[in-house]
Amino acid sequence: MESSGSTDKKNEIEGFEDDKSRTKIIALAVREAVSVAFEVDDADWNAACRSIIQNNLLTSTEKSTIIALLNQKRQISEKREAE
Repeated sequence: MESSGSTDKKNEIEGFEDDKSRTKIIALAVREAVSVAFEVDDADWNAACRSIIQNNLLTSTEKSTIIALLNQKRQISEKREAE
């Protein structure tokens, strides 16, 4: 019979594996979006955002966060181009 301590440890390890999986999913989604953004000479940030929105593996919060970061990057890029 498992003790309560070992059950807690097992749940903690499973939770950590889930976190690692989520991290990989998010990283791949961001990499894909950035790749889409720079596929042509001019960055296509709208296409990058669409790829995030259409990714069914991401939660709404993850999508919102990634899109906010992409928009921030777009603003920085546009500002540099204007200078």
